[in-house]
Amino acid sequence: MNSTDSIILSSLVPEGPLSYPFYYSPNPTLLPFVTDKTLSIFLPIICYWVFSFFFVFLDRTSHPWLVARRIHESEEVKSRNLASPLNVALTVLFQQALQIAVSLVAVKDDDKPIWPSDHRIGMGLVAPYVMKAVFLILGRSVGTSLLSAYGKAMVYHTYWYVIPVAQYLLGIVVMDTWQYWIHRLFHVNHFLFEHFHQVHHRLRVPYAYGALYAHPFEALVLEIFGAALAFEVPRMTTRQGTALFVFSTCKAVDDHCGYSFTYDPFQLFFGDKALFHDLHHQVAGMKYNYSQPFFNIWDRLCGTYRAPKPLPKDLPQKTE
Repeated sequence: MNSTDSIILSSLVPEGPLSYPFYYSPNPTLLPFVTDKTLSIFLPIICYWVFSFFFVFLDRTSHPWLVARRIHESEEVKSRNLASPLNVALTVLFQQALQIAVSLVAVKDDDKPIWPSDHRIGMGLVAPYVMKAVFLILGRSVGTSLLSAYGKAMVYHTYWYVIPVAQYLLGIVVMDTWQYWIHRLFHVNHFLFEHFHQVHHRLRVPYAYGALYAHPFEALVLEIFGAALAFEVPRMTTRQGTALFVFSTCKAVDDHCGYSFTYDPFQLFFGDKALFHDLHHQVAGMKYNYSQPFFNIWDRLCGTYRAPKPLPKDLPQKTE
């Protein structure tokens, strides 16, 4: 590196008091009464049950608009499912106890990010890559002018926004990829389906708190290990992992909620995975729609995608 580049680099790291983005807290723990490790373990579970009971509340209402958005009639839940609600709830609680046990061992007490805890040092590590990227795209002359005017802002936003977003995107890709192929394996392998995955398919009519209803072995391989990979591969912090796990947990509940809402944020931005996954639970769709929890790209690439029929706007639709 020549002296000119060294001068440019030295000017890219912000000086004076650091300003933090809206999502970051410099406090040792995110909440004063609980450690980040404890929060990361229990918050997704709390959100699972709170969000699930929201849909249970909707199930208890008979407003015509809600009835029209139900994928199945209420009586189908009782008549077609092969597992009782109590059995489903107890199985999910056992799986979450297993999840807690694994997390207590796997999740570290400290929160060491991919970059040093001194954020100036972290931005100093990012700065050379920002400079090289600018020079590669714009050339040295124009790049030097751009860095002189906006270099600090570019390094700041790369450090605080571009890298974390890239970590989340990579985590989503890892989780989607793992769950698609393992889920598909549990279907195409007769032994794995008969001994393990058929437990989840005892729910012919999915509902919210049945999202994690599965054999403990499948829960360990598909859900817990998949989440661990999505956390470790992008080298997330504990707080980043907490946000990802809360989001993916709520998404899984929504996928099994039994409702098709036009303006449900999960269904609006990720496609109507409630209808998409409900079709997978039906006999005619068990060889299709393996993707979970976010996108259906793998199904489309691998020829296992089947589009669900949308609900009519005025009357409830019974899915066979």
